[in-house]
Amino acid sequence: EVPTLVLNANAVASGVRLIADPPGAAILNASDTLLRTSPAAPSLLLRGLRLRGPVVVNGSSVAFEGCHFEDSSADEGGALSVVGGAEVAATNCSFARNRARRGGAVLVDGDAAPNQYGAVPTNTL
Repeated sequence: EVPTLVLNANAVASGVRLIADPPGAAILNASDTLLRTSPAAPSLLLRGLRLRGPVVVNGSSVAFEGCHFEDSSADEGGALSVVGGAEVAATNCSFARNRARRGGAVLVDGDAAPNQYGAVPTNTL
């Protein structure tokens, strides 16, 4: 089993970048939560990745550029959950074959502030 990448207030970084070159060449895959951030975590940039597993952005800032969220499932936000005042930018991203009881591909809850989506998520309820 692949471990979940966890970023929290204890992470020592000025910003974290996960970049695939060429775009789409890297697949991050997890049967459980693929990525979870915590409030006050360093900013995160993900570029050109294929993400297969739920991503939870909680109270932090994450930018997704050219990412493909696919084949994920969760109770809330099959591909992406944005909660706790998080700021998310998803530019030129696609969402396909994601499932959730609440949120389909994307769940935005509370005072979270997703500020940009580059594709309309396709949901399976």
